[in-house]
Amino acid sequence: MKGQHYSTPSQYTHIFHSWSEFVDQVEHGERTEPRSYLSLYSEYDDWAGASLQQALRYCHDGWPVGIAKIRELQRTLPPDLFDCVMPVTEYKPELRHQIAGGVIDVAAHLSGATPETFIAEQVPIDGGDTKRGNKVQSIYCNIRNNSDMDENAFFYRGAYTYLMIEHMEQCGYSTEVYTVSPCEGSGMRCVTYIKVKEFGELFDTNKLAIALCSSYMCRRLGLVIEEMYPTEERKQLGFENYGCYGIPIMLSHSTVTLPFDSNLNPIWISSLNQDDPTRMLAEFRRLLREWATTDVIQA
Repeated sequence: MKGQHYSTPSQYTHIFHSWSEFVDQVEHGERTEPRSYLSLYSEYDDWAGASLQQALRYCHDGWPVGIAKIRELQRTLPPDLFDCVMPVTEYKPELRHQIAGGVIDVAAHLSGATPETFIAEQVPIDGGDTKRGNKVQSIYCNIRNNSDMDENAFFYRGAYTYLMIEHMEQCGYSTEVYTVSPCEGSGMRCVTYIKVKEFGELFDTNKLAIALCSSYMCRRLGLVIEEMYPTEERKQLGFENYGCYGIPIMLSHSTVTLPFDSNLNPIWISSLNQDDPTRMLAEFRRLLREWATTDVIQA
């Protein structure tokens, strides 16, 4: 399987280092043995939010319905929701023409130098200006939910996260975004990480909407990956005997071990098995307040 995996006696971790790597694995990867797989059941299309074929088509062509739904929600949010996310500022040099005088630079003149050649940078004394991308923020979002939760449990959590990331980017933060799918069974944790956005990468509306806000991200695309887990890990989850895909678990520092360095003040978003938009919004208010005053937060 594409990506990297790490195994310990208590946790199996698989990491996809890009969205394209993940989608390619879902589309072209092979399951270890022929059998009936939940990711393919057409009778569960309403539950999953799309068929597997539709989900893959959205990945390639975009998800305009999802984007429209996010914008509709955005219009109903309190205008002060993201007020604590302040623009990132730093001193940025000003460009000023050098004062004429002194010896004429004949070589520069003969080389065809334009007036811009004689512009000098000066750092302003009395303040700076906003400059994008001079502070980084890593974000981890749990995309799992129990099987009896409706799509609101996915959409609202994801939409609030999407809008938070979008606002941070507009304020000058460079964000790195992972979706995380943690579950457990028989004492074994299995976690799939997908890097959806790199630091410095432009904000891709469709990719982030699908990864964070759609129920089919978990119930179609995510299940395909679990169906490709090594046999031993699938046995631990109960897949081989009962067709079980594991029990969703909360995403936190204590329940999930990161296999890579994460000292970038990460934001952890879970809201596991909640489908009340009002409660989720209250959680995001709390999350943002804590983010403004502490190094590591979790919601």
